[in-house]
Amino acid sequence: MFAEDKKRIIFIIIEGILCLSGVISTKNYLNRGLWFDEVLTVLEFSAYPKSLIEVYRNYVIPNNHILYSAFLKIWLYPASFFYYSNPILRLPSLIAGLSFVLIAFFLWKKEINESALFISLLAFTLSPIFTIYATAIRGYIFSILSISLAISALLFCEKRKYAYPLYCLFSFISVGIMPNNVLALFVSSFIPIIIRRQIFSFKFFLKYSLLPFACLVLFYLPIFPQFLKVISIKEGWNSKISALFSFYISLFFIFLIPFLSMFFSIFTHKISKREAIIYIFIFFIPAFFFIIRIPAPFPRTFLCFIPVWIFLFSLDLHKLFQYLITKKSVVFTKIIFMILSIATIINALVISLNKSDFSRIIFADEQDDFFSPYFMDSTFNPDDAIKNLITLTDKKTGIVFAEMAADHQSLLFSAIRMGMSENFILFDTPKKKIERFPLHNEDDKVFIIASSRENALKISRRFHLSENLEIKYDSPKQKIFEVKIR
Repeated sequence: MFAEDKKRIIFIIIEGILCLSGVISTKNYLNRGLWFDEVLTVLEFSAYPKSLIEVYRNYVIPNNHILYSAFLKIWLYPASFFYYSNPILRLPSLIAGLSFVLIAFFLWKKEINESALFISLLAFTLSPIFTIYATAIRGYIFSILSISLAISALLFCEKRKYAYPLYCLFSFISVGIMPNNVLALFVSSFIPIIIRRQIFSFKFFLKYSLLPFACLVLFYLPIFPQFLKVISIKEGWNSKISALFSFYISLFFIFLIPFLSMFFSIFTHKISKREAIIYIFIFFIPAFFFIIRIPAPFPRTFLCFIPVWIFLFSLDLHKLFQYLITKKSVVFTKIIFMILSIATIINALVISLNKSDFSRIIFADEQDDFFSPYFMDSTFNPDDAIKNLITLTDKKTGIVFAEMAADHQSLLFSAIRMGMSENFILFDTPKKKIERFPLHNEDDKVFIIASSRENALKISRRFHLSENLEIKYDSPKQKIFEVKIR
């Protein structure tokens, strides 16, 4: 009885450490300003649609993570009591991120020992990926949670009758958030073959591997024309090699200790040819899509594979610890566990202190999805920019133009939240390009928000304005320039 109580206490402590590490990673980023994609999610896909059915039908670009948008529309009601503050809007994502960690640790320990799970999950909670996406007003962390729940249900399908319906449910939810989640669900269906050396059969393939595709068809069939248009949209990286390199090298450094442990684990137990093929397939299926798709997908597209990879990292760590206990001793294994845990923390600290360098070297001129994107920087503060702009304009509309490179959507959201009109800031859209400022008095002030003086000059020439620009507000992403009409 004492041993059981001791084990329960250790279990609670470990889960507490994992949650604490997740909170520490995110605490300084819950109040950050909303960026372009987040504003689209809140306004276009959640707030503006009049009903949940409209949210579903409003599938016009991949940014609409449909079931997440539907959830967010419901969440906006209680959020209104807190004036749609940034931390309140981001809170569900943090809860989802911590829930993934707790659920994975609690349910997967039936197959994998706690020490192995702890190291893999600690690497994740201390990573910049967790910091970015567990505070993002997007569906990525919800995808990770739903896929982990599908994996958990899959593990119990042989023992519990209710497990398969749950596997169906979580698969349906996953593809309803993002259609590309079907790939992670498909590869995760091979996990039972790895852990139990289960015989692969046509019946197994139909029941588990093809089910996510059936869920995909079922969810998107009523909006199939929109679905076809969305998947045909050409957006992403022009360089396939750069996208592939950035994705894998980022995950290698972020999960450095689990990756190295998995490598050493290969030498401690016999791997069948079938198991090796499944591992290669699971880890390199994103590479296939980076190569064949034009343009290459954004690296963040494949974040859905993280729960599958964390499971496999943990499984190999589990085998490594079992080998050490058998060949060495329990004490020696505990020492190795402590060394790996400390190494994981050190690796996370090194990345955290040098994330700007990682971002610059790995992502170069492309948008960084994994280390230090512009919207995670403390200098990105659209609320502050709008406060200054309100003072400068005396709340007049139609005298401010913002370029896309200055993240005009973030400025729009901040302006609306501060009670300004949606027309307070002018900007181009895919359907409408601003031709001129709606001014009548040549003495009126005009303001341009751009990411650089060079861009502001281009905009000024476009509207036939003076090139004598005076900077009124300066930040790396959003600079406010005052200019007079010619």
